[in-house]
Amino acid sequence: MKPNNPATPPRTSQWSVYLLRCGSGALYTGSATDVSRRLAEHREAKGAKYLRGKGPLRLVFKKAIGGKGLALSVEGRIKKLSKARKEALIDQNGMIEEIIAQAKKASSRRAERFAVRRSSSHEYASDVLTIREARRLALARAGLLKPKWTGFPVRAKGSGKRARDAAAAVIRRFGYLQLDTVSIAGARSHTIVLLSRLEGFDPTLGEELLRPGSPHFEYWGHEASWIPLELYPAFEFRRREFRRHPWWGDVVGEHPEVARKLRRRIRDEGPLRSIDMEGRGSSGWWDLKVAKRVATALWSSGELAIRERKNFQRTYDLAERVIPDEVRGRPLTKRDGFETLMLKALDGHGWATTGTLASTWRLKNHKQEVAAALKRLAEKGKIMACALEIPGVRATPGWIRSEDRELAASLETVRPRPDRGVLLSPFDPLLWDRARVQRLFGFNQALEIFKPAAQRTYGYYCLPVLSGERLVARFDLKADRKRGALRVLSCRFEGTDNSRPAANRDGQAARSALTRYADALELKTTGWRLA
Repeated sequence: MKPNNPATPPRTSQWSVYLLRCGSGALYTGSATDVSRRLAEHREAKGAKYLRGKGPLRLVFKKAIGGKGLALSVEGRIKKLSKARKEALIDQNGMIEEIIAQAKKASSRRAERFAVRRSSSHEYASDVLTIREARRLALARAGLLKPKWTGFPVRAKGSGKRARDAAAAVIRRFGYLQLDTVSIAGARSHTIVLLSRLEGFDPTLGEELLRPGSPHFEYWGHEASWIPLELYPAFEFRRREFRRHPWWGDVVGEHPEVARKLRRRIRDEGPLRSIDMEGRGSSGWWDLKVAKRVATALWSSGELAIRERKNFQRTYDLAERVIPDEVRGRPLTKRDGFETLMLKALDGHGWATTGTLASTWRLKNHKQEVAAALKRLAEKGKIMACALEIPGVRATPGWIRSEDRELAASLETVRPRPDRGVLLSPFDPLLWDRARVQRLFGFNQALEIFKPAAQRTYGYYCLPVLSGERLVARFDLKADRKRGALRVLSCRFEGTDNSRPAANRDGQAARSALTRYADALELKTTGWRLA
């Protein structure tokens, strides 16, 4: 679809001007005069080479017009820009014209892009991403491209401070690390997520990250998760809501004596492991003994906290003995908490729909608050509406941070290696939103752990293989620690739907992914050979 012809922006300070630099992450914003002045100062300090570095410059003019957002943007080559359109971007002091001239020299990669875009679903200036741009951005923000693009450490060998800091960086990027009990593949999901990003990471450390003094806490984020401490204030709204437990109702009110004894025991005797709680449980998955239910309810409301986990067993303690006072003492309002969580979700996703952002924190029942938070962030210039262009289909509305829009442009020339693979957890932050995975990767992320064996297509606990920017296969694995073996129960490649790859590079990627994973667990693979 051809872009509309832009109206000439009036030469007035009512227009906000954004100058974004692909690759460097630099962003100047303000009036046209402000941008011109700041650019001139930077050029004086660094010279004209600054404008001829990697990646194009991009100008965005924004102004609310008739209740709708209007964005004028120039990216990459602008040789074909008409005189009328060029004059529309000239500021009264002429500096914007000079910026355009320098931008023309700076870019040799991107085609002309000068457009007025009106968003039918948002009241703010919007932009557009291609599927490839959104996919590569998702991989970069997820820490699955080279460290140059992800900002993650290259390696995290051992189990000392360096490895713990690297793991904390991964958790901080997403805002959570989802916990899961299943360990049939030799490691639980939270450890697999770290192994896939941090080569050389000790898998035993993945089970011991939560301990006194850790930079994260355990709470309901995206399911039960380890979450950076700096996000503790943002969850004040949830602690208030969960005073009545979402599954069991007013379990504390129904069992006041159990709650009183539990509080007193922990206060007087110290931290209490869940396995040491008195009471008798039964065999049902959710039919927990009363003491555990009450402890979970008190934790959910913020009265108790998880001090540490050992062998995946929780140890409860009073919140004031686990969460630092400087963090507990500054709870955020629901309004500010939602803004904080939406920004953090975008930090890990890159580009995302409103639905994905809400699901990141299980906020599907807070649609109005989520929409309002996104609107405020857009008005503040912290995020921008951005649609995903899908050939032959109506564009999908979504959101992106301004700096990530420029990162997406910088990734245009990246060439991820297609012959080196990595195994991903089925609960990986990149994969849990099945619709998003299908949209960006064309991959059916099937989770069959809850299906009867006869109804499964791929396997009980399949780990997809990421090769470059493609998901090319999936392994169903079972670890046998006593024999030191990692059994391949099944391997299915995309394109053939069997154990034979559609291309040699897919097979090489699957083999390297399986080898890396098995080596990390110190197991020998059995049951599969690349044909």
